[in-house]
Amino acid sequence: MLPVSKKVSAFVTFLILVLCAYFIGSSLLRNQHAFDLLTERDKVRLHAFAENLPERFSDILRNTNTNILSNREIIDAFYDQDREKTATLLDPYYRQLKGDFGNVNVVMQFQLPDGRSFYRAHKPDQYNDQLLEIRPMLRATLETQKEQTGFEIGRYGLAFRVMTPVYRNGEMIGAFETGIDISFVAKRLSNLTSYASSILINMQSSTHYSLKLENKVSFNRFEIFNTNPELFQSIYSELKGGTLPELLRIKDKTYFIISDIQINQFSGENAGIYVFALDVTEEKRWVRGYLYKSAAATVLIVLLIIFIIRKGFREMIGGLEKKYARTIKELERKEIQCRGYIINAPLAVFVTDTKLNLLETNPAAEKLTGYTDSEMMLMNFISLCHYESPEVQGKIRESLMSEGSLRGIFTFKTKDGKRIQVQADGASIASHKMNIIFCRDVTEENRLKVRLENAYADLEDMNRHLAAKVEEEIEKRQKTEKHLELQKKFSDMGQMINAIAHQWRQPLNALGIYIQDTAERIRENLLTDKDLDEFESVSMTLVSQMSDTIDNFRSFFLPSKEQERFNVAEETAGLLKMMSAQIASKNINLTYTCECDGNKFDCMDEYSMPVCRSAYISAFGYVGEFRQALMNIISNSIYAVEEITSLKKDLKGMINIDLSCYNGIIKLIVKDNGTGINSETLSKVFDPYYTTKPQGRGTGIGLYVTKLLIEKHMGGKIRIYNNPEGGASVEITLSQDITDE
Repeated sequence: MLPVSKKVSAFVTFLILVLCAYFIGSSLLRNQHAFDLLTERDKVRLHAFAENLPERFSDILRNTNTNILSNREIIDAFYDQDREKTATLLDPYYRQLKGDFGNVNVVMQFQLPDGRSFYRAHKPDQYNDQLLEIRPMLRATLETQKEQTGFEIGRYGLAFRVMTPVYRNGEMIGAFETGIDISFVAKRLSNLTSYASSILINMQSSTHYSLKLENKVSFNRFEIFNTNPELFQSIYSELKGGTLPELLRIKDKTYFIISDIQINQFSGENAGIYVFALDVTEEKRWVRGYLYKSAAATVLIVLLIIFIIRKGFREMIGGLEKKYARTIKELERKEIQCRGYIINAPLAVFVTDTKLNLLETNPAAEKLTGYTDSEMMLMNFISLCHYESPEVQGKIRESLMSEGSLRGIFTFKTKDGKRIQVQADGASIASHKMNIIFCRDVTEENRLKVRLENAYADLEDMNRHLAAKVEEEIEKRQKTEKHLELQKKFSDMGQMINAIAHQWRQPLNALGIYIQDTAERIRENLLTDKDLDEFESVSMTLVSQMSDTIDNFRSFFLPSKEQERFNVAEETAGLLKMMSAQIASKNINLTYTCECDGNKFDCMDEYSMPVCRSAYISAFGYVGEFRQALMNIISNSIYAVEEITSLKKDLKGMINIDLSCYNGIIKLIVKDNGTGINSETLSKVFDPYYTTKPQGRGTGIGLYVTKLLIEKHMGGKIRIYNNPEGGASVEITLSQDITDE
């Protein structure tokens, strides 16, 4: 039998071997568990970023939409369907939005109420295509007249979009859309997590939207973007089925794959997935190396323990345990002390790893950014510097990595989207592979300083120039308007004389015929007293008619001294009566209809009121100026029709005048089939001294004065546009009252 001492030694040795095996196994499991926790944390972070990033982008896009749709000029250009003016006004916003997202593909377009694309800032040459059937977001916006957000596959790819209804004077006139290509989201996620990213689109979705995609991977999906082409080509080439594993070994490297983050469209249809890949070769190698090292260490420990058993290891281990306990207690005390410094610090404190992922913050940091501590644990410090350029963000990383320090003023984006300026001072702690950054809000200090400097400069400049400038501009404007009005009066006088001449032509012809007939009867001695009386009666009637024409024109075009309520239908009819002879002499067909209470009336043969049988259409203003403005418009139509009929002999000239009143608005539309107005000229027709007529036939101030009379003196609106079938229309809008008198 073995001696007791050897039995005890053998038992202790066996026990130690069992404990060491248990230690190796449990250590391996702990390390594997640590690796699993690390990858699970990455999954949680990626899911959180994928859910939160679109909401942050929607705030930016929504603010962009609000800024653009608050610009009255853009709304008016869209309402007038002036694509050139819309493009000019929208271009600065488009370039700014592209700059904010790093010059990736940005969507910005207007759509008409019928679903047609009116203008794409990202594809200016492509418009007027019908989108209503293939764009659920557009259809929902037009039907509900409410803003919609979400991912959606469009004609040119998958993008995160914000679509807002467009209103003008309370009426929805279409929809406006901004969006960013999903590749920017993938790049952002990749930058925040160090994962390589790829986007796969379902074959069904791509076929549904007729996207021209060619890069098909092995499980019925198309790849539309990735940050590492060589890596993902290798990953997809290794696939045997339709499912991606979490760990994939390619050549001599191991990659951790995350492929369960879905991309769902606004309509609820699944568009595809994100695929993320991270090289975990070193981590897995470290786990295997740890197993080998643990086994070797175990052998050494066994030999050492056997040796210590013989030398009284109990006393030695007891002493080491006491020393270890004292050391642990001291470290815990210092850790609590340091954590107390951070928590109670008045400055915002951000602790990050070497890649600037946030590891720890304090209450002051939560107050500064608006994010909770748990939210910031999923963020990167660079993501707080959202409004800084990529160059500045790169300098932040370089400063901490190369110089080991950071100092400067940067612009942060808070949780509620506010911009704040922050004084940041940081240092790199290389021994612990971490950085600590202290931040202080200096927004108000800088704002007050800038405002004080600007106010002082503005005050000095205002004191020097304001009084003289205002007086000079007022005097210039008054002189210009008086000069233009005087010129227009001479022009209108010529038009009035021309109208009188046309009104006189028929009675003068009749009078000449009577004179010739009477003279012939005298020569032939056939004149009787009855004939003489008839000649006298008819001649005096014609002379009286000509005299009445002069009186009517003189009183009709007298300027109004005060504003008064006048009947728009009656005044329009009276003016047409005076100009009818002039219009008829040009072989132009004139029609005049009045629409009241949903009924239309032909007013050409009813020049005395009431023109409309159902109501009086009245407005408040200067009746003389209304007549002058309307005569200018009709004269321009006569000229345009005369021009085109001289070129097209078989074309019958036409001028149609429509008067209507709905919901407190009077609309008078003068429509002709004349030459129309080319697109380059259309935006200039109301400019002073601008005319398309030959030299000597136009002054270029008619429409300018007309716009001045209607909009400035009568508080109305005037616009001009081309008719689809040819010619042009002028629309006058006035405030009105409909009363039964």
